[in-house]
Amino acid sequence: MMNYSLNEEQFPTGFLPAWFEARHRHALEQASQLPAPSRRMESWRFGTPGNESLEDVETASPVSPETLAASIREHTSLPDAILIVYANGLPVSIPEDLPEGLTVMDLEDFVLQNPDAARKHLETTPETLGSEKLASLNTALQHNGVVIMADREISRPLEILHFVSGDKVAVFPSTLVIAETGSRLRILERHISADHGYQFCGALQEHHLSSASSVKYALVQELNSRSRAVELCHIMADDAAEMEHLASHPGAAWARQETVCILNGDSASVRLLSANHLEENKKLDQRTYQKHVYRGASSNLLYANVLDDESSSIFSGMILVAEGAHDTSAYQSNRNLILSPRAEANSIPGLEILADRVQCSHGSATSSISPEEIFYLLSRGIPEQTARKMIAQGFLEHALNQFSDENIRNALKTLILS
Repeated sequence: MMNYSLNEEQFPTGFLPAWFEARHRHALEQASQLPAPSRRMESWRFGTPGNESLEDVETASPVSPETLAASIREHTSLPDAILIVYANGLPVSIPEDLPEGLTVMDLEDFVLQNPDAARKHLETTPETLGSEKLASLNTALQHNGVVIMADREISRPLEILHFVSGDKVAVFPSTLVIAETGSRLRILERHISADHGYQFCGALQEHHLSSASSVKYALVQELNSRSRAVELCHIMADDAAEMEHLASHPGAAWARQETVCILNGDSASVRLLSANHLEENKKLDQRTYQKHVYRGASSNLLYANVLDDESSSIFSGMILVAEGAHDTSAYQSNRNLILSPRAEANSIPGLEILADRVQCSHGSATSSISPEEIFYLLSRGIPEQTARKMIAQGFLEHALNQFSDENIRNALKTLILS
């Protein structure tokens, strides 16, 4: 198991506020005491929690910016975007020339320069869906991370590149998005292996949306096929806030995505999307929680997976409509296309309603390619392998097309469908 102690270089004292250092030490103590995930836990049903252990890995070392120059040029997918680059959890490039109303800074600078806002957004522990131990470890090591704040509409999109480099290493990236009242943001975040080492990525993303704000955010996990990833996402949406969140995992041999969405304002609206093509023996474990705590809000989830070879997926989603959250609209759909008799898809949708006048539904569908579809394409001279690929791409494209920002959507299609 990874060593749960930090040396002085990893955990400097006396530099940051006392509450922030106390937060780190409390999280470190929690990480060492919390039990490891087990399949006996409902939150890991059908899962493979042994893959979340951090045996034989160490905290990744800093990477020289010069060694990343070629990778940055190669992986930039939004030419017009404001580019933010991190490597092994440390900042490499944070732009200074920013549009009015936008602030981008490293977490340490945020804590020092905006102590009140930092304390407000960081002292609350985000909810997780089974990976509490890993979330505590992320917090314990969270001296760095990108913080994005906006107080108006930002016309240019932002692209965040997190590179992971090294063999038998672990990184814990964090992203904090603060959308003030009336602001508009579009963000593409990518987690990318810079080499072929054995790597673990335990990432945390937090989105705080104030009244009438809008965030369109997409995450693409692109670790190499030897690696593992856990992506924890926490969304809080206030009155009339709008969030589009898309997550995709074309990389990593094993990945777990936990997405917690709390709608605590009137007319808040959140759309949760995912599109994944799993091949070989890849495993994807997705857990979601749509929590409606105030009346008149809406949430809509569509997760689509294509499974080939010996790959497998788990989807477990829960919609909770709390007492008093009347006039709620909440939907949840998990769709799986099986291309191989050895592939497996498990789906556990859930719904709990404690309010009146609600429109809620959940469901899942798993199917294979019909012979009629293949015959239709073959009859038009399309080779069978190409026909199967076209059908799979069309299946995932339906989910991708729900993401409304055209520039990011086109980048996603290139990253996910190619």
